[in-house]
Amino acid sequence: MRFLFTILVAALLLAPRQCLHAQVVDGIMAVVGDSVITFEQVHSVLFERLRREPDMDDGKISAYQQNILNGLVNQQVILHDFQNLEKKGFVFPESIIDEIIQEKIRMHFADRADFMKQLQQSGITYEDYRKREKEQFIVEQMTLNNTPDPIISPHKVETFYNKHRDMFKMEDRVKIRVIVLKKDPADTGEVRRRAGEILSQIKAGASFEQMAGVYSDTKTPDAGEMGWRDISTINKALADEIVKLKPGECSDVIDTPQSCFLVRLEERDSAHIKALSDVRDEVERILIGREKDRLREKWINRLRAKTFIQSF
Repeated sequence: MRFLFTILVAALLLAPRQCLHAQVVDGIMAVVGDSVITFEQVHSVLFERLRREPDMDDGKISAYQQNILNGLVNQQVILHDFQNLEKKGFVFPESIIDEIIQEKIRMHFADRADFMKQLQQSGITYEDYRKREKEQFIVEQMTLNNTPDPIISPHKVETFYNKHRDMFKMEDRVKIRVIVLKKDPADTGEVRRRAGEILSQIKAGASFEQMAGVYSDTKTPDAGEMGWRDISTINKALADEIVKLKPGECSDVIDTPQSCFLVRLEERDSAHIKALSDVRDEVERILIGREKDRLREKWINRLRAKTFIQSF
């Protein structure tokens, strides 16, 4: 199977687009109502994923292919349901699609001629592009109409927060300023001596910010300011010294094989769990997303139950 996918990916990457349709048999992978889902539809998406992740193993390839097929089937059952609405008299305003396309041209292309040129180079006809935009719009609107935003009660928010407090745990964080003096391979201790001189000036009252702006080999927009960092993400040699500092204090010279550092601790934020009041909106978004997923799955399953579907 791996060999087969390798050959197919190579064909897509190397063969001219105009030859692909002559070389690849566009078989049917599923029938949904009176629509078909083809090999090319599924594998054009799969190949893009393989282009980004060429080392994906066979199991992941198979699972991802099935997810693509399921997604396309879901799209078709939604479109099939929309067709039933049209049969009952619903009139779709085609001008909406023209407006959407015109807006995309305005935002992403120099003009309509540039847009048409890009379509041609991609091997896509305007009719196919417009059909794709229309179907995408219909699926989006049908989904919005059938899975409205749920109302999440304060009780549900509190219950979720209490059960998932680890999701809102904050590591030890520090805000620091750093002066970096880089070494070259021939350094015989000169960099450390220079770092010691800078430290002496700081202890004598010199501004750490000014010294960083003058002497540091790593320039930052705000005189050595590194912003908030999780202590676990900081170089261990620096972190071991930072944990000993109080806000406003400067470290001794930190000597590593590559550089010498001086670090001043600006602020410290100890590990803690965020209060519910700080994460209430985040929890609501999580619960809304999960509930919408549940409602969408329920709706899709209902559509699937009344639609003819056959996979091959």
